[in-house]
Amino acid sequence: MEKTYRPVLTEMIASFIFVLTVTGAFSADVMSGGNIGWVGIALANVFVFTALLTFTMHSSGGHISPAVTIGHFFAGRIGIQTAMFYIAAQLVGALVAGLVTRGMFPASAWEPVLLGTPVVGSGVSTIGAVLIELLFTCIFVACFLACMSDERISKNAAPWAVGCALGFCTLVAGPLTGAALNPARSFGAAAGSGYWTDQWVYWVGPILGAIVAPYLVRLAGGKVTKAASSPWAELSHIIRPEAKVGAR
Repeated sequence: MEKTYRPVLTEMIASFIFVLTVTGAFSADVMSGGNIGWVGIALANVFVFTALLTFTMHSSGGHISPAVTIGHFFAGRIGIQTAMFYIAAQLVGALVAGLVTRGMFPASAWEPVLLGTPVVGSGVSTIGAVLIELLFTCIFVACFLACMSDERISKNAAPWAVGCALGFCTLVAGPLTGAALNPARSFGAAAGSGYWTDQWVYWVGPILGAIVAPYLVRLAGGKVTKAASSPWAELSHIIRPEAKVGAR
């Protein structure tokens, strides 16, 4: 039982800390008169994700994002049940973080930035925003899988490489889409601020990007462990349970 609940609890706590930090950075930027900016917010992403990944990678794998969990599932590194538990835990942690951040900061700090809820930038269409989120989530998840799955890469350097990948993706995509790249991050901020406009963009884009990421890693020559059964086969057993019975 401990092997089941401990990684799930780890993901919940790590997601809480991550979303609390990111939403807090946006609110702190308002209080500082804009002195933090996108560079500061990107650095906050780098530092908190690197620290959390280092702390949690031996317990849960340090996913801290449904996109990373989905990437691991389609890479064949985890099963569907583990993925579902992880995603549920991440969303709960993010939800609590959004509410806590709202309580920490005065309305004058979080309302102008909607508690860091990602917003489609001026001049960017919703379809364009989906593609941007897809692209940069794919890059981030691919870096995560490549760095954390390949024994040729030092485990001491891997968390920094992943954190830096999240940082530069945030820096580039931030002004365009808000750079969620993580459905739990957008969900937690939206739950705290009550702003749900275009929320679907920050689910569809990252999920599609996460699905593509393992194939990008393999295409680039990276090592991603394959499961004995295909992820697509696991999904088909959920959609059509009789297929699993008939296969026996």
